[in-house]
Amino acid sequence: MKLFHSIFFKSLFIYITVSILSLFSTVLYADAAGQWRNGTHVYIKICSYCHDTGIGPELKGRNLPPEYVSNIVRKGFRAMPAFRATEIDKEELQMLSIHVGTAAANNQ
Repeated sequence: MKLFHSIFFKSLFIYITVSILSLFSTVLYADAAGQWRNGTHVYIKICSYCHDTGIGPELKGRNLPPEYVSNIVRKGFRAMPAFRATEIDKEELQMLSIHVGTAAANNQ
């Protein structure tokens, strides 16, 4: 019974945390006017948290085709969530895909 409570409370904590973060996440994305400046801006605000810290695979410097990037962003892949058109619209996705495909590798 003790194990059940432990798992239940951990799950509840994760659920509440994700819910709260999702309420504030749109504030972190676009600029004050609700617009993206370019593909780099989209990448920094949405992708870099995982893909520049070792959580997700490194994307820069891999010359990924824009069509591949767009497909993965829309459909998700493994641990990466899918992003709907309400989160990243077609124009923003195109800017992001071009940026990821042409960005130089991170120097570490």
